[in-house]
Amino acid sequence: MLSFLVVIMALLGGVGRLWGPIVGVIPFTLLWEAISASFPNQTTLFLGFSFLVIVYLLPRGFVGLLEGLRRRVLQREAYA
Repeated sequence: MLSFLVVIMALLGGVGRLWGPIVGVIPFTLLWEAISASFPNQTTLFLGFSFLVIVYLLPRGFVGLLEGLRRRVLQREAYA
């Protein structure tokens, strides 16, 4: 289970960047602790669901999402 947690954290942050996995560790660890304390029997279900959500909705992770937003803002400023 620990290796699967590491993969999810890296995907959440963004695997193409050096600091991406670090960004993914913070929110997922906080969420994981809350889920583990509240629903200890459903942790495996949560891991699978979070993996699917990250792969489909955030394929480049948080870092890729932030870079895309920054790129759009810079393009708007260039045209204005």
